[in-house]
Amino acid sequence: MPVYQYEVADRRGSLSRGTAEDSGTLPTMLARAATYYEQQVDQAVATLSSLIEPVMIVVMGAIAGAVIFACTCPSSASGRR
Repeated sequence: MPVYQYEVADRRGSLSRGTAEDSGTLPTMLARAATYYEQQVDQAVATLSSLIEPVMIVVMGAIAGAVIFACTCPSSASGRR
């Protein structure tokens, strides 16, 4: 049964694995594949964190503004009486 049927790896990876098994270079091929996928994951995490960071800054600013507003409103309202 091919591995790509279970969506664990793509077809190219499965074919490379079969070729590496036949030629006896499976450990080397798997090390290269692990390095490649590790780089892909690192890149995806870096991209995701760079997208989330500005949103988090805006959310934290809104929360801080709401807290400051909530603290200053009662004191300014009581001074008017």
